[in-house]
Amino acid sequence: MSLKDQRIVVVGGSSGIGLETTRILANQGAQLIITGRNQERLEAAEKSIPNVIRTACLDFTDGVAMKGFFNTTGEIDHLVLVAGGVPLTGAFLHTDVSRMEDYFTQKFWGVVRTAHAGIPVVKPKGSITFFIGRAGRSALSGWAGVSAVNMAIIGIAKTIALEVAPKRVNVIAPALIDTPVYDYMSEEERRSYYAEAASKVPVGRIGTSEDVAQCVLFLLACEFVNGVVLDVNGGGTITNM
Repeated sequence: MSLKDQRIVVVGGSSGIGLETTRILANQGAQLIITGRNQERLEAAEKSIPNVIRTACLDFTDGVAMKGFFNTTGEIDHLVLVAGGVPLTGAFLHTDVSRMEDYFTQKFWGVVRTAHAGIPVVKPKGSITFFIGRAGRSALSGWAGVSAVNMAIIGIAKTIALEVAPKRVNVIAPALIDTPVYDYMSEEERRSYYAEAASKVPVGRIGTSEDVAQCVLFLLACEFVNGVVLDVNGGGTITNM
């Protein structure tokens, strides 16, 4: 299926994986509406990427704002929910439960509120793509809070797929991807972290935003893929990475 002239909303489309997804979809001739929390990044994306027809500076955790936004988009062909925030890490017994609760509230309910507001404007032959992280696909020490959120998103996405058919609902589960989300680390820490992860993946490297964006393109364009969780991990599933 061609995406030319299709209207696509990318929530979290101004940085990292979301920005690369915006670029790749624009290159396919799609008409992009992107949201993000940083006005400068949104303006930069609008200037540098063709076919970005509108931007909106919004926090995806603000259900009222997201509902108001989708009331103004008109019908859309696809909704891509990339936004997720900075992951909460730490050993379960050494992490304040209230911090895990706050993270769950931010990401899970942010995603749910956004989907609840956006799905009604997706066309019957359109799609919704959720994003989770690798902690929702395998046990990772120190990632209990993230795992709980990601697995909850998988559960609700599969149920939504049944309820909103023939609209398609899929989930992308990237492994470690080189994105600005890890900028909180020092350059040395990040380089070491990436190198260690790459050594354990069959393809011998960590992922890029383009790797993931190509998978978004596939899920939007292939009309016979529905209700799946697509692992984007360079074969990490084989090694439990």
